[in-house]
Amino acid sequence: MARGDGLDVTGRDGLLGTPLGSFYVRVFDGAGTELVNSSVRLDSAGRGEILSLKPGSYSILAGASGFATAAFDGVSVPGPALAVTLTPGGTFDIDVPPERLKGGPLVCLVTGPRGLPLAFRQWRKRGELSLGGASTHLTNFPAVSGTLTCPGTAPVPFTVPEGGVTRIAVK
Repeated sequence: MARGDGLDVTGRDGLLGTPLGSFYVRVFDGAGTELVNSSVRLDSAGRGEILSLKPGSYSILAGASGFATAAFDGVSVPGPALAVTLTPGGTFDIDVPPERLKGGPLVCLVTGPRGLPLAFRQWRKRGELSLGGASTHLTNFPAVSGTLTCPGTAPVPFTVPEGGVTRIAVK
Protein backbone atom coordinates (compact mmCIF):
# COMPACT_ATOMS: atom_id res chain seq x y z
CA MET A 1 0.00 0.00 0.00
CA ALA A 2 1.39 3.41 -0.93
CA ARG A 3 1.83 5.86 1.95
CA GLY A 4 -1.25 8.04 2.31
CA ASP A 5 -3.56 5.62 0.50
CA GLY A 6 -4.91 4.00 3.64
CA LEU A 7 -4.13 2.80 7.12
CA ASP A 8 -2.58 -0.48 8.25
CA VAL A 9 -4.40 -2.01 11.22
CA THR A 10 -4.04 -4.94 13.57
CA GLY A 11 -6.94 -6.52 15.45
CA ARG A 12 -6.75 -8.53 18.66
CA ASP A 13 -9.03 -9.88 21.34
CA GLY A 14 -8.01 -7.85 24.39
CA LEU A 15 -8.68 -10.64 26.88
CA LEU A 16 -7.30 -13.65 25.02
CA GLY A 17 -4.63 -11.85 22.99
CA THR A 18 -5.63 -13.78 19.87
CA PRO A 19 -5.95 -12.19 16.43
CA LEU A 20 -9.41 -11.21 15.25
CA GLY A 21 -10.64 -12.36 11.85
CA SER A 22 -12.33 -9.06 11.04
CA PHE A 23 -14.00 -6.02 12.54
CA TYR A 24 -16.22 -3.19 11.38
CA VAL A 25 -15.00 0.40 11.09
CA ARG A 26 -16.54 3.80 10.67
CA VAL A 27 -14.07 6.54 9.78
CA PHE A 28 -14.84 10.25 10.23
CA ASP A 29 -12.89 13.29 9.10
CA GLY A 30 -12.22 16.32 11.32
CA ALA A 31 -15.63 17.83 10.46
CA GLY A 32 -17.44 14.66 11.56
CA THR A 33 -18.30 13.50 8.03
CA GLU A 34 -18.41 9.73 7.71
CA LEU A 35 -15.96 8.63 5.02
CA VAL A 36 -15.79 4.86 5.50
CA ASN A 37 -18.32 2.35 6.78
CA SER A 38 -17.07 -1.15 6.10
CA SER A 39 -15.72 -4.44 7.33
CA VAL A 40 -11.95 -4.89 7.61
CA ARG A 41 -10.80 -8.44 6.88
CA LEU A 42 -7.69 -9.49 8.74
CA ASP A 43 -5.13 -12.17 7.95
CA SER A 44 -4.29 -15.03 10.33
CA ALA A 45 -1.92 -12.73 12.27
CA GLY A 46 -4.68 -10.11 12.70
CA ARG A 47 -3.28 -7.66 10.12
CA GLY A 48 -5.32 -5.72 7.56
CA GLU A 49 -5.91 -2.26 6.18
CA ILE A 50 -8.50 0.46 5.88
CA LEU A 51 -8.30 1.49 2.25
CA SER A 52 -8.68 4.85 0.50
CA LEU A 53 -7.80 7.26 3.29
CA LYS A 54 -6.04 10.39 2.09
CA PRO A 55 -3.45 12.09 4.30
CA GLY A 56 -5.14 13.66 7.31
CA SER A 57 -6.42 13.12 10.83
CA TYR A 58 -9.37 10.84 11.49
CA SER A 59 -11.65 9.45 14.19
CA ILE A 60 -12.27 5.72 13.90
CA LEU A 61 -14.89 3.57 15.58
CA ALA A 62 -14.14 -0.16 15.57
CA GLY A 63 -16.31 -3.02 16.72
CA ALA A 64 -17.22 -6.64 16.22
CA SER A 65 -20.02 -8.93 17.32
CA GLY A 66 -19.62 -9.79 21.00
CA PHE A 67 -17.21 -6.91 21.67
CA ALA A 68 -17.55 -3.37 22.95
CA THR A 69 -17.04 -0.53 20.45
CA ALA A 70 -13.64 1.16 20.65
CA ALA A 71 -12.93 4.74 19.56
CA PHE A 72 -9.64 6.08 18.24
CA ASP A 73 -9.39 9.85 17.79
CA GLY A 74 -6.61 11.80 16.11
CA VAL A 75 -5.44 8.90 13.95
CA SER A 76 -2.95 10.22 11.39
CA VAL A 77 -2.62 8.99 7.83
CA PRO A 78 0.08 8.38 6.88
CA GLY A 79 1.13 7.01 10.22
CA PRO A 80 1.93 3.86 12.15
CA ALA A 81 -0.44 0.90 12.08
CA LEU A 82 -3.48 1.30 14.32
CA ALA A 83 -3.64 -1.43 16.98
CA VAL A 84 -7.32 -2.25 17.53
CA THR A 85 -7.82 -4.23 20.73
CA LEU A 86 -11.43 -5.19 21.47
CA THR A 87 -12.86 -6.63 24.68
CA PRO A 88 -16.39 -7.80 25.51
CA GLY A 89 -16.92 -4.90 27.92
CA GLY A 90 -19.63 -5.17 30.52
CA THR A 91 -23.38 -4.82 30.98
CA PHE A 92 -25.03 -1.48 31.72
CA ASP A 93 -28.60 -1.50 33.05
CA ILE A 94 -30.53 1.76 33.37
CA ASP A 95 -33.83 2.06 35.22
CA VAL A 96 -36.23 4.94 34.55
CA PRO A 97 -39.39 5.68 36.57
CA PRO A 98 -42.52 5.37 34.36
CA GLU A 99 -43.52 8.99 35.07
CA ARG A 100 -40.30 10.15 33.37
CA LEU A 101 -41.42 8.46 30.15
CA LYS A 102 -44.94 9.95 29.91
CA GLY A 103 -43.74 12.45 27.29
CA GLY A 104 -41.98 9.77 25.26
CA PRO A 105 -38.45 8.40 25.32
CA LEU A 106 -35.73 10.28 27.16
CA VAL A 107 -32.89 11.16 24.81
CA CYS A 108 -29.81 11.23 27.04
CA LEU A 109 -26.11 11.89 26.67
CA VAL A 110 -23.47 9.39 27.79
CA THR A 111 -20.05 10.94 28.39
CA GLY A 112 -16.76 9.29 29.16
CA PRO A 113 -14.03 10.14 31.67
CA ARG A 114 -12.95 13.32 29.83
CA GLY A 115 -16.53 14.58 29.53
CA LEU A 116 -16.74 13.85 25.79
CA PRO A 117 -19.60 11.88 24.19
CA LEU A 118 -18.85 8.19 24.56
CA ALA A 119 -18.83 5.85 21.56
CA PHE A 120 -20.64 2.83 22.91
CA ARG A 121 -22.51 1.59 19.84
CA GLN A 122 -20.83 1.17 16.47
CA TRP A 123 -23.79 2.38 14.39
CA ARG A 124 -25.14 5.18 16.58
CA LYS A 125 -24.22 8.79 17.14
CA ARG A 126 -21.55 9.14 19.83
CA GLY A 127 -23.01 9.55 23.28
CA GLU A 128 -26.69 9.46 22.28
CA LEU A 129 -28.91 7.05 24.18
CA SER A 130 -32.70 6.88 23.92
CA LEU A 131 -34.41 5.43 27.00
CA GLY A 132 -37.90 4.31 25.99
CA GLY A 133 -38.77 1.80 28.68
CA ALA A 134 -38.61 1.33 32.41
CA SER A 135 -35.38 -0.63 32.02
CA THR A 136 -32.67 -0.52 29.35
CA HIS A 137 -30.18 -3.38 29.14
CA LEU A 138 -26.96 -2.67 27.21
CA THR A 139 -24.53 -5.54 26.65
CA ASN A 140 -20.97 -5.18 25.35
CA PHE A 141 -20.80 -1.70 26.83
CA PRO A 142 -17.23 -0.36 27.05
CA ALA A 143 -15.52 -0.84 30.41
CA VAL A 144 -15.37 2.81 31.44
CA SER A 145 -16.37 5.40 34.01
CA GLY A 146 -18.67 8.11 32.79
CA THR A 147 -21.84 10.11 33.31
CA LEU A 148 -25.39 9.71 32.02
CA THR A 149 -27.22 13.02 31.60
CA CYS A 150 -30.93 13.09 30.75
CA PRO A 151 -33.21 16.14 30.37
CA GLY A 152 -34.69 17.30 33.66
CA THR A 153 -32.59 14.96 35.78
CA ALA A 154 -29.37 15.18 37.72
CA PRO A 155 -26.35 13.63 35.97
CA VAL A 156 -25.72 10.05 37.13
CA PRO A 157 -22.09 8.86 37.37
CA PHE A 158 -21.38 5.22 36.57
CA THR A 159 -18.56 2.71 36.18
CA VAL A 160 -18.95 -0.36 33.99
CA PRO A 161 -16.20 -2.91 34.77
CA GLU A 162 -14.91 -5.40 32.20
CA GLY A 163 -17.11 -8.49 32.50
CA GLY A 164 -19.26 -6.88 35.19
CA VAL A 165 -22.78 -5.51 35.52
CA THR A 166 -23.66 -1.97 36.53
CA ARG A 167 -27.20 -0.79 37.32
CA ILE A 168 -28.13 2.84 37.76
CA ALA A 169 -31.41 4.71 38.15
CA VAL A 170 -32.46 7.92 36.46
CA LYS A 171 -34.58 9.86 38.93
